[in-house]
Amino acid sequence: MMKSLLADLRLLQVATPATQVVAKRFLPARGTKPLPRYLWDMEDLQKKTGGEYTHEPLRINRLGGRHPETGRKVNQHIGGGVKFDYFMIDYHRRGPTEAGQTYDERVLEVRRDPNRTSLIALVAGKEGKRWILATENMKAGDIISTSCHIPENPVIGVEGNAYPVGALVAGTLINSVERFPDVRNNLDSDVFVVKAGTAATIVRHQGDFTVIRVSFFFTSSHTACADKGSIAYNVHFSKGSQ
Repeated sequence: MMKSLLADLRLLQVATPATQVVAKRFLPARGTKPLPRYLWDMEDLQKKTGGEYTHEPLRINRLGGRHPETGRKVNQHIGGGVKFDYFMIDYHRRGPTEAGQTYDERVLEVRRDPNRTSLIALVAGKEGKRWILATENMKAGDIISTSCHIPENPVIGVEGNAYPVGALVAGTLINSVERFPDVRNNLDSDVFVVKAGTAATIVRHQGDFTVIRVSFFFTSSHTACADKGSIAYNVHFSKGSQ
C-alpha cells in the first residue's frame, strides 16, 4: 500500500528542465550607435539665463533620459538622479593684448561640482564673479592672471594663469584648451581637456598653429593642432573631486 502511494507521489513531482534558462541581457547590439544621454534640458537653461552668463546657481530641468520635446523615454539607462544646482563655467578667459598687461582675479572658493569630474573655483575681478575649472594646487586666496598677448619668445606659464597657447614654451602642461579662439558659447563642447586628472602638453609651435599632445591616465596619447590665439587657461592638471 505504501509503495503504491509513493509511486503516485513521484508521478506528481514537477519535472526539471534539462537545459538551464539563461537570463537575457538587455545590452545594445555590437556596432550600434550610442544612445543620446539627455541629462538635462539645455533649451530651458538658456531661457533661464537669457543667453547671458551668470555665476548664480541655476535649477535645471532634469530629463532622466527623455526627449526634451516629445517626453518619450529614449535612454533606459538614465534615471531621475539626485536634484542639484547647475553652475555655468566661463571657459573663455579674456585679458589685455598689450605686453605686460594682465587681468587679475582672486579665488574666493574651490568646491565640488556634481555636473563634472573636476573641481570648480569661484573667482572675482574688476568685471565681476565667475566660475572656472580649478587646477591641482588652486586654493582660496590665490591671485590668478589672464593675458592674451603672444610675445616673440614663449614664456614659462604659472599654474592657474591663462595664456594663448602660442605664448607658452614647449613642454608646458595645459588644460581647458579652446577649440576655436573666436567662439564663445560657454558650452562644454567649446573646449577640450576639461576632465579631472587630464592635461595636454605643448609639443611645438608651427606657423600660426601650435601642436599639442593630449594625454589621459591609463590611455594612449593623441596629438592635435590648435590655433595660436586659442586660450589655454589653468596651466597644470585639472583638480579632481575628492
